[in-house]
Order: sequence, then C-alpha cells, then structure tokens
Amino acid sequence: DWDPEYGDRHTQLVMIGIDLDEAAITAQLDACLLNSQEIDADWSQFSEPYGWEIQRQEA
Repeated sequence: DWDPEYGDRHTQLVMIGIDLDEAAITAQLDACLLNSQEIDADWSQFSEPYGWEIQRQEA
C-alpha cells in the first residue's frame, strides 16, 4: 500500500530450505491468527509472556 509519507510498505515472511512443506507451514501460521472473537475480547485477560506493559486505548 502506498503511503504519501512513508512510500511503499509491506511485510514478507520468507522461508528458505529444502523440501519445505508449504501447506504445513501455512497451516501452522494460520493457526496463530486471532479470530473475530479473540480480536474483540478484553485483552487484559490474556497473559503477557514477555513482561511488556499493555496499554489499551479505548475506541
């Protein structure tokens, strides 16, 4: 997506290897995605494994 201030921005996740199972990798990554209920949930109920302070902004 073009942004007038920052230009063309995107993120790529690249896997390099021999005989990689693309379907298995995709399935594992997809399993990490949040569903609609998780996105809308009160995130303060989730544990913070990295010890970062979570600051919630009200919409």
